[in-house]
Amino acid sequence: MKRRIRLDGEKPSEKALRLLEFMLSVIKGQDKAVKDLADAIEVFESEMFTENKPIYVGLCAGPSGVGKTLTAELLAEYWFGDRNAFTKIPCEAYSESHSISKLIGSPAGYVGHWNPKDPRDSGTAPILFQGSIDKFAKDTDPKMIKAKEEFNEKVKELIQLNYDLADQMVEFSEFFDEKGNVDVKKWPLLNKKLKEAFPILAEREKVVSEVNRLAAMQAFTEVKRPKSIILFDEIEKAHPALHNILLNIIDKAQLQLANGMITDFSNSVILMTTNVGSRQIAEILNPKGKLGFVQKIEKKEESVLDKEIYKQSLEELKKAFPPEFLARLDRISVYRPLGPDILRKIVDVELRKFQEKVLKSFPVTLVFDERVKEFILNEATDKPENGARLVKNKVYKYLRKPLCRLKNKGFIKEKDIIYVVLNEKSKIVFEKEEEDGKDEKKD
Repeated sequence: MKRRIRLDGEKPSEKALRLLEFMLSVIKGQDKAVKDLADAIEVFESEMFTENKPIYVGLCAGPSGVGKTLTAELLAEYWFGDRNAFTKIPCEAYSESHSISKLIGSPAGYVGHWNPKDPRDSGTAPILFQGSIDKFAKDTDPKMIKAKEEFNEKVKELIQLNYDLADQMVEFSEFFDEKGNVDVKKWPLLNKKLKEAFPILAEREKVVSEVNRLAAMQAFTEVKRPKSIILFDEIEKAHPALHNILLNIIDKAQLQLANGMITDFSNSVILMTTNVGSRQIAEILNPKGKLGFVQKIEKKEESVLDKEIYKQSLEELKKAFPPEFLARLDRISVYRPLGPDILRKIVDVELRKFQEKVLKSFPVTLVFDERVKEFILNEATDKPENGARLVKNKVYKYLRKPLCRLKNKGFIKEKDIIYVVLNEKSKIVFEKEEEDGKDEKKD
């Protein structure tokens, strides 16, 4: 007799968990927004539901430096191994109606019109052209990588054959006089030289044919469901015409360019960032307008606070965007300002990344004192409106140059353990242990 077993559809799959862990290891304090994006990608990659909609359309609201753009960067790194492997559209540059032509192209007869079928055309492909948004997926697809490698090898072979043929052609000049005539007495030797060159010519024709085949294969090879990421940065600054373009993309996952070509967005994650409501969020968290960190909130109040922040942000977004635009979004994620606990975690992340970069070129171990972390944290958050944006800059400012100088002076060597501490003057200094056990200080 068969029995039923209960299936757990609540917990994410292992693949989705890997994405979540990867993104949450860097993005701190924005768990809900990241989880929602990971859930949408998990549904897409199951291939059970194929709708004429983008994978995910999300509006990321909140103050500067809290991880909105970083969300797109980390997804690009996870998918394509490069944080810059996504299409970023700074909406401030599209505040005028005529600037929209850079995204969809210019109509026929206008300057900048692009017709890829016309070999004489010198126009530029619009930013939202299918080939432009899919290029990152194609560049990292195994089939495309193999095709490019084969193509490059054959081109190198063809160049070498051309050099060999040119060397032989130089020898033919001795058989011709000043008028370009061939002395009949020299014909037997010339005929012999021609026969020697024939195998190279035949081989060259074969290689040319193969190069053409591989070039065509690259042009027409299709990547299965090529994923793409498009980020519309500071969407509130865009001209309303751009909002209308987005409505078409969200509704049908398609966009017709000015030259009549269609771009498909059904394999795209579309993220938008906005600072609308940031001032109101700051007032909720810090009603007295104090400088420095946002006030510490008791755990029992966090859920109530989240609802208040979301409600206030939504009210401000309704003033900035038409209701039909907001209603079509899969998710409106409000990124909260970062409190001191979260910023400390971000400092740890940046210090770990700094250590990894150092190890790639010079294998030494850095041990950071807790007071150093607090010092960098205070330096990086002297302007709360910048969020965590300055943490990386401060890490490099206080650590990179001194470490390079210590290496150049020969004070540190490979496999040394370097202690990074704060001295009595609140200055970052570096120490290491000598062989006799005494500390060696190099300020």
